[in-house]
Amino acid sequence: MPAKVCYERCSRSRCSCCCSHFSPAPAALSQAICFSTHQESVFARMMRMLLPARTSPVRIGLAVFALGLVLTIPLLLLTTSWRRGSHVGDTDGELTGLSSFWHLGDASRKFADKPAEFRQPFVYAPLDTEFIDSNFDRLKLALSRSPMGKYQAHVDVLMTERRPQINTHGWRFHTPSGRNLTLAGLQAETYDRNYTTPNLAHFILPFQDPQLAFHHFVCILSGFWVMRPQKLVLWYAKPPSGHYWELLKTNITAPVWEQRIVMIQRPVTQKIYNMTVKVKEHQADVMRIEAVLVLGGVYLDLDVITLNAMEPLRKYQFAIGKELPTVLCNGVFSGAPNNTVLALWHLSYQTFDDASWGGHSLYVIGDICKHFPGHCHIEEDSLDRPGWINFGKMYGEGDRTWDWQTKNYAMHLFYRLYGVQHDLKSIRTVNNTLGDMFRFILFGRKEPFKS
Repeated sequence: MPAKVCYERCSRSRCSCCCSHFSPAPAALSQAICFSTHQESVFARMMRMLLPARTSPVRIGLAVFALGLVLTIPLLLLTTSWRRGSHVGDTDGELTGLSSFWHLGDASRKFADKPAEFRQPFVYAPLDTEFIDSNFDRLKLALSRSPMGKYQAHVDVLMTERRPQINTHGWRFHTPSGRNLTLAGLQAETYDRNYTTPNLAHFILPFQDPQLAFHHFVCILSGFWVMRPQKLVLWYAKPPSGHYWELLKTNITAPVWEQRIVMIQRPVTQKIYNMTVKVKEHQADVMRIEAVLVLGGVYLDLDVITLNAMEPLRKYQFAIGKELPTVLCNGVFSGAPNNTVLALWHLSYQTFDDASWGGHSLYVIGDICKHFPGHCHIEEDSLDRPGWINFGKMYGEGDRTWDWQTKNYAMHLFYRLYGVQHDLKSIRTVNNTLGDMFRFILFGRKEPFKS
């Protein structure tokens, strides 16, 4: 059969005239196979031209070379076309993900070697703007009833923005060695399809005096060793320093330190919406909301000790604990990126009063959860209790009446009320619940050592 006729017939997904022994294949592949199979008449003519009856070795070599070109060129074109189809090019701000995610900076090179069928779009759940718009009056009602400060009566005038305003341009994401990361890359790498909330632990390091205290060191270690986050995120304004910072680095092995610690340098919040923020605790309040709203994960104060894994909380869009029977506490909470409660909480800062100590950090979030209970999971005892109201259960000499090993995911220590600075030596003999918990983290035993 002439080659031209067969080539046209074989342009379908399967060659009916000669390729019955092949399984169904894409059209381009069938064309290449059939085209190379049905060149007999062409090759016969070439052989007659190049190989007369008395053939020289030179002409035999030319014939073999020509045959190789005819067979090889279609295959090369096919291979090039396949690689071009599976390559993912760089895009401006657009993420593409795999079943396991990579830093965005390496993405296009690694995706080029992956079969196209394993590629899928990476998308975080977007902010539920429809819900926020339809419930904005309900949010304003909650704020008008919350003891948040001097602007309580001016909610309608002040609440104009309906989308959280967060400027991330001044944030620098990097590894401890200084290798720059990207926000998009970090989001993609820490995405977990099995949980609503990614497995990140956030700590905000002291931004006025960047030296870590002993209890900071123990609480960060507990977050790393007990919670076992995929990434431990340390937010800072000034580079951390001091003895316990160096001790922290030596207690997390160098390869793990580089792979699982993320440093994020950002400016300290001075203003949110049009409200000035000068009190350092209030500055940290804003920074923690923005950290979890953007990246997701678990936020922990530097005096929150982690005592059990937090996987059960990661199934919720937002989870927070009680400090008192009727008051929530923002010392530890978890949330998914772009979750509704954190967005509403951030928007409420349009009515922020820097002179009100717990207005937005305690009471506003409590009222938001009351008005939107379906979006907020509240833990009774497991995140903040026994709390400052039961100070003796943490710091009382010989008091071990609080069963922290079974009750708590974490415990808010309210350490500033204690005021005693321990070290690795003195903590060995401290005879209270605090000593038991610190020894459990540092030495793997609760009992005091003999003096």
